Amino acid sequence: MSLAGQYLALQLLIVLAVLVAVAAISLAQSAADFERIEGRRALSAAEALGANPTVRALLPDAEPRVGSALPAVAESVRTVSGSSHVAIAKLDGTVVTSSDPSLLGQPLELGESRVMQGRAWTGTVGGSGSQTLSAHVPVLDDSGRMIGIASISRHYPSVLERLGDAVPNLLTYLGIASVLGVAGSLLLARRVKRQTLGMEPSEITGLVENREAMLHGLKEGVVALDPHQRVTVANDSARELLGLPADCVGKDLAALAVDPALKEVLTQEQVDPDRLVLVGERLVVLNRVPIRSRGRNIGAVTTLRDRTE
Repeated sequence: MSLAGQYLALQLLIVLAVLVAVAAISLAQSAADFERIEGRRALSAAEALGANPTVRALLPDAEPRVGSALPAVAESVRTVSGSSHVAIAKLDGTVVTSSDPSLLGQPLELGESRVMQGRAWTGTVGGSGSQTLSAHVPVLDDSGRMIGIASISRHYPSVLERLGDAVPNLLTYLGIASVLGVAGSLLLARRVKRQTLGMEPSEITGLVENREAMLHGLKEGVVALDPHQRVTVANDSARELLGLPADCVGKDLAALAVDPALKEVLTQEQVDPDRLVLVGERLVVLNRVPIRSRGRNIGAVTTLRDRTE
């Protein structure tokens, strides 16, 4: 795969990861918004139901049945509020009116509600399979005594429903991120290729491997220095002729304790072909060639030949 293709694949993976993270955050945010907004609506509807004069008058003597005035009031509140379920229960928790007839006579599911303490409450009721957002409000008689409970509930939207609501935003984020990612990867690939003389990573690897094999196969010594007099290349023959350590690459000539005469030849500015230098007991011929790239000095390469014999 080309360098541009690798960058593009990496950018697309990053975009996908960001999209998943955004989707998770959107789901969490939508759940929080649902609880906040719908909780207020449910509480307002429950308060209206609990304060209804008909409910307050009939609840003390109400019995669990369908045909009475209480179901009509409850259904009216459910329709106006858009709630999923409405229920009215007596003080002992027995449901006397419900939009679900199967719950009549059953105890009202309160969960962690504090309504029995005489306080209005909003929260989640039910298990993970059928959770509802419920609001419970105490129903009070004219003397302020609690006589029952008004309950308004709404089913939580499913994950698919919440994702469906978030799809327009997610598609917008995906489109923007994809365009930026593709453009960024192409620009980055072009910049890197300019710096690597248009070569792909595999070509650079092959070039380095061939260079290393060639350098270490030469009988002549080869030493390369950067503009700061640090050794960048030193093959086996050069290290043997100059007595350099195996880890000399990357080190400054001064740190390698190179002979002053040899250092002068290796670092001089002008080209001086076939310069004879005595290195220990060896007579070595040095040829130094400065290297420039795009008009900029990037160092020098010196070849060494043993002429002792």
